[in-house]
Amino acid sequence: MPIEKTKDLEGALVNPVNIHSQATINERGELIEAHRLAHDQSYMFPSSGTSVNSRTIKEYLQDVMYGTCLLRVIHYIVALRRKYKQKRILITKVDFKSAYRRAHMNWESATQSIIQVKNPHLVLLYLRLTFGGTACIPLWNLTSESVADLT
Repeated sequence: MPIEKTKDLEGALVNPVNIHSQATINERGELIEAHRLAHDQSYMFPSSGTSVNSRTIKEYLQDVMYGTCLLRVIHYIVALRRKYKQKRILITKVDFKSAYRRAHMNWESATQSIIQVKNPHLVLLYLRLTFGGTACIPLWNLTSESVADLT
């Protein structure tokens, strides 16, 4: 949308973005460097001295259990092996990275996650979960843990 329209959105904030480096695995199982676009929602705005993340009321967020899936799967495999000593145990891995980009934020969070694109007259109102948003982590955790439990 045109950048001048942001002043019509209550609470609108234009956030800087960064490219973050991370390790990933290629099709041959080798560790390679990858890059991810991330909103810098920890950026302190000079006018207010606050950031989007610093204004998040963390006490209202669900506790994050993200990262315990592997431990739960290992415990489940051990329990299965004890019960079914001679049976094969099949397992699959699902990559939720694309699903993360499809989960939506509420309107207030979206208006605080605007980024300026290459054209200096245009901005992007980001309606999906952002990498770098404190409030996005518990929402994604709820989704991914539910899917892992159902699977």
